[in-house]
Amino acid sequence: MSEPNIICTMRIKNEERWIEQCLREASKLCDLILIIDDGSVDRTPEICRSFSKVRYRYYQRQVDEVRDRRELLQWALENGADWILQLDGDEVLEEGAAETVRQEIARLDPRDPVYTFFYLHILYFWNDPQTYRCEEGIYGDFWMRRLFTTWGQEKEKLVIGATGHGHNLHANGVPINLRGKGRKIDVRVLHYGYLDPEMRQSKYEFYQKHDPEAAARGYYDHLTSEAGMSLAKWSDRGQEQRHSGLFLKPNRYYRAARPEVANLVPPEAKRILDIGCGQGYLGAVLKEQQPQREVVGIELDQMAAAAAREKLDQVLVGNIEQMMLDFPTGYFDCVIMADVLQHLVNPWDTLLYIKKFMAPDGCLVLSVPNVKNFHLLYQLVNDGTWHYQEAGKLDRAHLRFFTLRELQEMLSSLNLSTSEVYSVRDPEVPDLASTVESGKLVLKDLSPADITELQAVQLLVRARLCLPLSKPKGPVSIVIPSCNQLELTKLCLASIERYTTEDYEIIIVDNGSDQATIEYLAAQENVHLICNGKNLGFAAACNQGMTVAKGKYICLLNNDTIVTPGWLSHLAYHLEQNPQALVVGPMSNYASRAQTLPVAFRSIPEIENFAAQNRINNWLKSSQAQTLSGFCLLLKEEVKGIIGGFDTRFWPGNFEDNDYCLRIKLSGHQLLVAHDVYIHHIGSRTFVGESFDYQVTMQQNWQRFREKWGLPENYDPRERDNLAEQLTGPYHREDLFIPLT
Repeated sequence: MSEPNIICTMRIKNEERWIEQCLREASKLCDLILIIDDGSVDRTPEICRSFSKVRYRYYQRQVDEVRDRRELLQWALENGADWILQLDGDEVLEEGAAETVRQEIARLDPRDPVYTFFYLHILYFWNDPQTYRCEEGIYGDFWMRRLFTTWGQEKEKLVIGATGHGHNLHANGVPINLRGKGRKIDVRVLHYGYLDPEMRQSKYEFYQKHDPEAAARGYYDHLTSEAGMSLAKWSDRGQEQRHSGLFLKPNRYYRAARPEVANLVPPEAKRILDIGCGQGYLGAVLKEQQPQREVVGIELDQMAAAAAREKLDQVLVGNIEQMMLDFPTGYFDCVIMADVLQHLVNPWDTLLYIKKFMAPDGCLVLSVPNVKNFHLLYQLVNDGTWHYQEAGKLDRAHLRFFTLRELQEMLSSLNLSTSEVYSVRDPEVPDLASTVESGKLVLKDLSPADITELQAVQLLVRARLCLPLSKPKGPVSIVIPSCNQLELTKLCLASIERYTTEDYEIIIVDNGSDQATIEYLAAQENVHLICNGKNLGFAAACNQGMTVAKGKYICLLNNDTIVTPGWLSHLAYHLEQNPQALVVGPMSNYASRAQTLPVAFRSIPEIENFAAQNRINNWLKSSQAQTLSGFCLLLKEEVKGIIGGFDTRFWPGNFEDNDYCLRIKLSGHQLLVAHDVYIHHIGSRTFVGESFDYQVTMQQNWQRFREKWGLPENYDPRERDNLAEQLTGPYHREDLFIPLT
């Protein structure tokens, strides 16, 4: 695999004291160092130009860090940066940082790195180049976002922003619109910019003058204050080795063939990696099933590995937590970690690294002892014992313990979706009822799933990658009916802009909003605005938008919704995978019964976090539906020729979506619910804002619906979900088609 292109960007001025040391250490890590000098008058330019990896731009202009950081970002992107490190001229990477950083990057899958930026530990040296501040507070534990990747990003849209104080004096370390999450890595940056009292005083006075608001709040007092100060002596450190528990095991420990694990390996898997392969008995079974398979083993115990070499194609000896594997990204169809995770110091990082070697349609097979085991709970509650053993549920070499939920949450956090779950029954556990009283242990209201887990000695899971989907096969027209409620429309549009990378157009059909709303919508770029002088209703607005829509897909979206990452690609995926389906809808907090999730949120970040978790846990899962709520519908364009548009008799709204879905079903096509898409729906805001009586409107439109479809007066509205099966028909196109105009 080719090494990632790491580029360092620096903004400096008069840094001759530390710049040579800074560049020397940065050169060990970075392929290129891009520098903007804001007018140095000392030896800084001469020193910088002496380094072969340095590219140098010299300016004399007004101080503006945001401007300079944006220029540096574009410069780095022009040079093909995979990772961008931000340093100042008075900062020095610690010895060995290059190796640590490259190891951390090598753990990530470029297709889906999960972590897109790293926090580095900044140490502030004070009064002496060998001592740094370590007290509690800003200096003792200061981590900054300084290293980020362009993998998976829309590079041309990345932008550096101001920090929120000091106007353009201070810039963020990573782009403000960088997608993904960050993590700390054990890399220290030696900051010498506050070393001398004179230097600190000069900076303090500069900010008093140029950022008086923050200075008045005491933001810069730390530059001159030594209250409660503690200093620590610096010493270089080597690459620390991390060890999981290693205990001697009897020979039989390495000889299990594990048929229950072999059963989870897909028959089509041709390249298999067995981590913790023991003496190779499981791999031998897999090769016996299909001799053409390539099975690679990794084993910590040298003697077991020597025996495995007789059975497998290749065996590597080592601790998986410390190994760098020389396989291409996506090489293995199946990765097995049978009873490995519980032995690891950091199973999260290990899985993060291993997933990069899984093929896009490959799988991960895991087994772990079940700590939510009735026998263990009984002993713990009644006897207060937790007896470690040579092997088994409480193997003394186990460092981690898992329930099924904890295992699934760990996988989900790494964008791995659990596709199948199995268990091995514990012979020590008796049959259990929904209520159990055994000594001091009392368990009530146990579900069948609870009982299965309590009776399990072993948990087995098959998981799959959640790689970003390819974009829909054609553009998407997003039609948004609106009627005032401008703040909600702004939220909706902002979420679309943030979370929609597909080729799309936005069509807003406004139903008689006030002048301020119209002016705002008209000023939006890339929005096709249709203005009605009065409220024509939801159905008519949808028809107007569908008439001018140019996309292969049409998304009808309420303006009181908040879309979430991956929403459009996943909705389109389900339509593309189901030729008979014409419409798909997401899950939501406010929708029809088949689409409703009982959730409530206090903030948009909570919505985003839940949506991400839901997407992973229900990866690519969909089901047929009898009807869908109209707050978000993705339609195939051909629906316009099959049943046309919405029935405008259902004014201003309610039951037009039920009618539309019913006509689709009667035309012989399907409706889908995408379980992996969550879209937040505030619900019925137009009714509230325009002073419509929701219940009265609901009742009136129910009567219209009932009369249209010939339903008796005593028909229960709750039975309409499967109305398509109740109606006798036959129905022809002319019975179902409603022109858009």
